[in-house]
Amino acid sequence: MTSTFSPMTIGEIFDTTFSMIGKTFLRSAAIALTFIAFPILLLMISAHHFYSTMPGFTIGGAGKHFTDFAPMFAGSFYFGSASLLLAVAALLAEVAISIVIGSELRSERVSYRDALRKTFDGRWLNGIGEGFLKMVIFFGFGFFAAIVGGIIVMVVGKSPGSSGLVSIMFAILLIFVIVAVIFYFIVRLYFALTAVALQEVGPVEALKKSWFLVGDHWWKTLGLLILFYVVSSFAISLITLPVTFGSMWGTYKHFFTFLGQTGGRIPSAELSKLQSGFGPMIGISTGLSSILSLLITPAFTVVMYFDLRARHNDIPDIESPADSEDTPPVKVI
Repeated sequence: MTSTFSPMTIGEIFDTTFSMIGKTFLRSAAIALTFIAFPILLLMISAHHFYSTMPGFTIGGAGKHFTDFAPMFAGSFYFGSASLLLAVAALLAEVAISIVIGSELRSERVSYRDALRKTFDGRWLNGIGEGFLKMVIFFGFGFFAAIVGGIIVMVVGKSPGSSGLVSIMFAILLIFVIVAVIFYFIVRLYFALTAVALQEVGPVEALKKSWFLVGDHWWKTLGLLILFYVVSSFAISLITLPVTFGSMWGTYKHFFTFLGQTGGRIPSAELSKLQSGFGPMIGISTGLSSILSLLITPAFTVVMYFDLRARHNDIPDIESPADSEDTPPVKVI
């Protein structure tokens, strides 16, 4: 079939996003659960272990020495590893869901199985690669800028006639500039993963593609992203907050009851028992938030990606392999 894509208004972008969410809901939900169910289980277990060991990290004795480092460090390692695994799984799920939504926008239909197959035909590795490169860019620039800025601040502070206030003001300005530049890069490179999913490009080409597409549309892209994340975060919180608070109500009630009975001094063993109850609930809350985000965010990102490509006349793959003469053109607006 042949699909013609035109630049969209803000209203059309959101209308098309909601339409894609509805059309792909079941497949997206199945993909999200496939990828993140196991990492969420590991996160629940590791969070339980982490919070159980937190009371052991105390300052004790007259010498104020830290005790029981090992259990807490182990818990931190497990919790961090599970969180990293969840982040990678969510990235791969976003690739698969983006494939489904992108195909739907081209008036094609990709099944759950085909989406997984296409994800693991090489796109999964490119997705991880582009994510790694973005981290290197952001942290590398921040680290380099901090070193150079620190040297400049030291030079300014030691220069004749300068005061400590001047150095502080200069340091604050420098931090602001660094954060602003990093934020600029984040928006310019935002669509790299979408490029990997939809156009099967490598990590470097994906970053170049996103950089090119955002180009002169940086402010509009920023505004749409802020608007979307405010709306979606509010919608997700309406679901997750009651679930989280309700599931942890018993723990909170027990905690505050002990505070009232003991005057704020809870025995370490009892505190460990209370805190260990936070772990599974945090895992459930994180998992629910991740699933809801995967049902919503890729749809908006893919729709914006198509809009940006249309604005650059960058739709070389209008003709799909499934073209047929009896299928009328479809215009996505």
